[in-house]
Amino acid sequence: MGPSDEGIYHVVASNLHGRSTSRLARVLGRWVRHPRLLGDPQSLVRTQSYWAALTVTALGAEPKSYLWFKDGETLGSGWSPRPLLLLTNLSPLDGGLYHVVVSNEYGTATSAVARLTVMSPWELEPLVPFGSRWQYRTEPVKDERWREPGSMTNDWEEGSAPFGQGALPCRTPLASRSLLPVDVAYFRGMFKPGEEQWEAPLLVQLKAGPGAVVYLNGVEIRRINMPEGPLRWDTPALSPLEGTAPPATVAFEIPAGNLRAGPNSLAVELHAFRNSASPTAFWTLDEAEPPWRDLVGGHDFVPMGTGWVSAGGRIGACVSNAASASTWLETASTPALQIDGPFTVGGWFAYGWSTGDDPPGVALEKEGEFRLYYTGTRTNRYRFAVGAVEVQDETPGTLPGQWRFVVAWFDGTQACIQVDQGPVYCTTAELPSPTSNPLRALRRNRSEGGFAMDEVFLYRRVLSASERAELFTLGVRNRILSPSTNLWFDLRLSRLVRQRPFFPEVSVRTLVRKEGESAGFRLTACSAFAPIQYQWLRDGHLLPGATNEVLFLPFVGIEDAGRYHLVASNAAGATTSAPIHLVVVRAPVLSVVKDPDQGGWSLQLPPVPVPCTLWMSTNLLEWVPVTTWSASPEASFWPLPVSPDGPAAFYRLELSW
Repeated sequence: MGPSDEGIYHVVASNLHGRSTSRLARVLGRWVRHPRLLGDPQSLVRTQSYWAALTVTALGAEPKSYLWFKDGETLGSGWSPRPLLLLTNLSPLDGGLYHVVVSNEYGTATSAVARLTVMSPWELEPLVPFGSRWQYRTEPVKDERWREPGSMTNDWEEGSAPFGQGALPCRTPLASRSLLPVDVAYFRGMFKPGEEQWEAPLLVQLKAGPGAVVYLNGVEIRRINMPEGPLRWDTPALSPLEGTAPPATVAFEIPAGNLRAGPNSLAVELHAFRNSASPTAFWTLDEAEPPWRDLVGGHDFVPMGTGWVSAGGRIGACVSNAASASTWLETASTPALQIDGPFTVGGWFAYGWSTGDDPPGVALEKEGEFRLYYTGTRTNRYRFAVGAVEVQDETPGTLPGQWRFVVAWFDGTQACIQVDQGPVYCTTAELPSPTSNPLRALRRNRSEGGFAMDEVFLYRRVLSASERAELFTLGVRNRILSPSTNLWFDLRLSRLVRQRPFFPEVSVRTLVRKEGESAGFRLTACSAFAPIQYQWLRDGHLLPGATNEVLFLPFVGIEDAGRYHLVASNAAGATTSAPIHLVVVRAPVLSVVKDPDQGGWSLQLPPVPVPCTLWMSTNLLEWVPVTTWSASPEASFWPLPVSPDGPAAFYRLELSW
């Protein structure tokens, strides 16, 4: 045998009384290179705390890898060299639809879906299903009352989960008002548990990342991938959310005693991961009116005085102190802005000309810690001071209105400055003591001239030469925007209720019997709660006395045809099975009738509930098919080709099911 012999085989046996077709058989060979499935995983019913094994049989070149999915999502075990998925200590959460993808270097193959059903005293009844609608916000919220009951207002946006940002697929994309990725997102909704008292807890299934905090009625109940201690809106997650697959589901319980009578609030705070490449603060200064937002750390600049001007800048808009000694920008000190180690500051700066002796203009300063400034028009240089030590850049020829990219840093032992990717100038310096002084910008001591800034940043580390080059060539905004952060959120809240009976998948959906034959159905419901009562229905009507798993009809007639269901019930409730369609076939009678329209003769076929084929013979030995009909509740007609010179013709009808 070889590859040309592969295929699906069957055999037809016939004699004078008819013919019969065998079942199908597939022939494959071990020469197959692409993965091919010989056996799919089978549906299983298992008891809680027991184990389940799902297997698949596949041909194909080695090595082969297997990736299992549950309800369409990859399982955390990832690719495996074994065609077996072993699940132990089963719980209701393990129930679902499973399939597997088989892969080798030549391609992939996907199995059919198998259902795993877990019998348990409890089953999950969703109060808030996956894909629900939530109120959400992507701007920082500093008032903690947002997560409390009664906080629902119409000024938040509304969308359907899953929410996402970055490479992950989602229904509602998360976006901030700025061009920067979202660092924090808030979600809130209400649910009403019901009037009855619960003995069992609620179950939360959360798919969120990188970091998340869950609140019930304003009280934190779970923290995922977030540091301990108090949290701010800009507190980053501990690790990033990698890849293009949604985060794994985290399940946890809410004790019934934590619920309130009536509506309860459920809120989730989603935090992005911010690696060391991100700045501590970044101001685009594009706002036409104050405050000028820090898009990273929330350290917004506000004006001190009225001599500021918003105008066209190096990129977008900028802010200028046109000619005022009593105006500057300021933001309050925070622990993030206190210098306790290496740091970098910088941005784009330009001066205005009034005389040859215009005063200095401060780019950024934290009094007692550092100051980055322009010396004034007489010296026409940029300087950087750390503590009591200063270093001056010696780049000459800066013109009025010329934007210069100035970066200054302290590495622990030296203070350095660089302008427009030119030479680096350094001097020895010591780390100053942190202060609580505010961070200021655009401060001047006289009114002559002017000073402007744009795209200003602060890092709590020293930037490498390549990073400084990227900020200069690509643009500060583009460099910070480039590593888009993955975010994802969806949640299901369920209550645990006693498990109603359930039926494993019904294999026979239609049963065909000849009139007078017997017919029987057997369906068994599963449940951890006994006893189970049964009741059979036909076309929605109760069948008296049919109260067992088995329904037996000894001599079926046309009146027995219909759709049969089995209702199984226990103390938790009732479940109705999928329908089984009983088709009862009566031997049809062919008759010859006059065709009033054509003036000829036709064969009349009575209504038949199954497909059929009309055969014709001239000698009762050799038969040929003439036409076929599908199942129909109406009579069918076939015109007879009558010829006085032709041989006699005989007709018979073959029913197929």
